[in-house]
Amino acid sequence: MTYFNKLIAMFATLLLLLSSSLSAQQSMPQDAAPPAEVPVEKLEKFVDAQKSILDIQKKYSNKMENTDDQKQSEQLRQQANQEMVVAVEEAGLDVDSYNQIAMAVRADPELQKQLEDMN
Repeated sequence: MTYFNKLIAMFATLLLLLSSSLSAQQSMPQDAAPPAEVPVEKLEKFVDAQKSILDIQKKYSNKMENTDDQKQSEQLRQQANQEMVVAVEEAGLDVDSYNQIAMAVRADPELQKQLEDMN
């Protein structure tokens, strides 16, 4: 899987887990202005958060694959969600900023390249 595909997968997972942020994102107009330029400092924080989120996803996806109990699976999702939020905040971003950067990266090939060069 390419780095960009991993990025999209992480972004999608985070959005699904953070439904309150997703609801806010969905209320944005479809023809909104293109994303503003993302400062290098924020991109670096985003990269740090991404790495932590990827580790958390791996950890919990293995646990969730090994359970058939719906209640336990939901608890694992909630724990993963909490850990991802903490990871984003420890990287120096809030969840909304992380999601905005992820959307900007997804929409801007130059920003994608810049992010790939940082890894």
